[in-house]
Amino acid sequence: MKQAVLDAYAILAWMQQEPCAQVVSNLFAQAEQEDIELFLSCINAGEVYYRLYKTAGSKAANDFKEALLQHKFPLMLVSASNTRVWRVCGLKGQYRISYADAFAIELAIDKGGQLVTGDPEILALAAQGVVDTCDLTSIGDHSTEGSEWLLNDAAHKFKVREDQ
Repeated sequence: MKQAVLDAYAILAWMQQEPCAQVVSNLFAQAEQEDIELFLSCINAGEVYYRLYKTAGSKAANDFKEALLQHKFPLMLVSASNTRVWRVCGLKGQYRISYADAFAIELAIDKGGQLVTGDPEILALAAQGVVDTCDLTSIGDHSTEGSEWLLNDAAHKFKVREDQ
């Protein structure tokens, strides 16, 4: 089965209904049909939470958190185990990337799947052959003017599995 990792960029673009959100929606639909396995690092979930909190307030952030905790998304939330943290530290030491991005990259490498993102730091590493990506920046206009932070109603039918 195909596997893909979503990072904070992908989740936030989906929530803001940016043009590339359809790619993420399609992945969710495929995951619901069990055609693909999707993963999200708990560190990247935390990144989404704090960005929502800062830009849209505590209600939007807590709605996202509750949707994850109530298994509303067709993805596996992956914990930051000791082993994973040390592998991430190696990536962070080797490349110029944020700590949260390193978790997404490590997870994609570990799962052998594409990292779905539009993050320029990650895309630069993809160009170097470090990680395979699905480049969301190549899809449509990324203007966020007038966009709202929201959880798509379709998310309420999704289930999340937790990966230990």
